[in-house]
Amino acid sequence: MSLPGVVAHSRFKIPILLDSTSTWFISKQSDLADLIRHASLIIWDEATMAHRHALVALDRTLRDITDIDDFFGGKNIVLGGDFRQVLSVVPNGTRSETIDASLIRAPFWKNVIKIKLMNNMRAINDCLFADFLLRIGNGEENSIKEDMIKVPDEINIPWRGDQTIHDLIDFTFSSLHESSNNKEYIINRAILTPTNESVEQINNLVVQKF
Repeated sequence: MSLPGVVAHSRFKIPILLDSTSTWFISKQSDLADLIRHASLIIWDEATMAHRHALVALDRTLRDITDIDDFFGGKNIVLGGDFRQVLSVVPNGTRSETIDASLIRAPFWKNVIKIKLMNNMRAINDCLFADFLLRIGNGEENSIKEDMIKVPDEINIPWRGDQTIHDLIDFTFSSLHESSNNKEYIINRAILTPTNESVEQINNLVVQKF
């Protein structure tokens, strides 16, 4: 039986503050512990973004729940992710501290079987963009400065001060009035932003265009 996917922190009751001795708050007599014991496979997507302490705590907790002193209590674990993307966030951390917090520093890493996925299925219909992302991830894209690259003109919104955000909205939702009742039109478009404040600002501007 396959249960609906749930984020790791919710499913496994991962504490917010973690260190090298942390375990997860799962009682061996709980329904969750029973669910874990019966699970044949656990998939943790974007595990490369998690602090190694979280994965080590998973290993320690599964050994306790299953009473099996083997990696992850003998469970099959699939850890998905790409180290070329976002790593675990270490506040004010140096490069070496960020690497030390990553999955590759976990004591079980040498026992992990590494499998590489070769095709970007999300961008399968846009090979040029997929290749562009790979060049960035591999450090092969030409840089303007040490930490800056030039974004291709075809996916770039030129800077025009305060007008730029309106240009971005108009580009993303080019026929908003005509298609506002078209569910497919809406769900296939999105503007991503790193802060809630920006989300609120953009949402308000889009609403004003109705």
